[in-house]
Amino acid sequence: HEIASDLLLIEATGVPAHFGRISSARGLELIEHAQQRGLPVTADVALTHLALTEHQLLGFDSMFHLIPPLRTQTDRKALLDGVNRGVLAISTGHEPQDIASKNAPFAEAKPGMAIYDTHFALALDLIQRGELEPLAWAKSFSLMPKQILGLTATSNADFTLLQPQNSWQVDKRSCLSTAGNIAGFGHPQLGVVRLRIKGLA
Repeated sequence: HEIASDLLLIEATGVPAHFGRISSARGLELIEHAQQRGLPVTADVALTHLALTEHQLLGFDSMFHLIPPLRTQTDRKALLDGVNRGVLAISTGHEPQDIASKNAPFAEAKPGMAIYDTHFALALDLIQRGELEPLAWAKSFSLMPKQILGLTATSNADFTLLQPQNSWQVDKRSCLSTAGNIAGFGHPQLGVVRLRIKGLA
């Protein structure tokens, strides 16, 4: 297991490390055990792996060809629990590709999914289903990444206005991303990011 071997190196050297896109219950277990032993280790999980499972792969739809691959429902539930307990930060997992790259046969398609435009809708769905705690989501998506990067608080703040009750259609007009692999493309989504302000005094 790559995580286990990397943790051995961290234990031997004391060098801090961050593990991106943890995707399995076993990976989470290794990270949490390392943290409990005092190793300088942090980790995140991609939102795609909190919302989706290997079930999406049954039709060999290249949209769901991701690295790391989608895992089982058991893994998904464990990762959500890791976020809710403050062990894992959340990354969007945004990885845009062009249409040709994703229209290839599954094994030949480039991995990745563009979720910049729909990440709030995906998270909101998890929250409304009672799987993701709202405060845990906010902390894991904003405060924890800042702490992991060692950034200190400033007098200015980034501000995002969210409208959870508003629905919208995921299409070329409504999306900022020009990728050919936008999650939920062609379908209505609930939850709109109305505006972002950077450096609000």
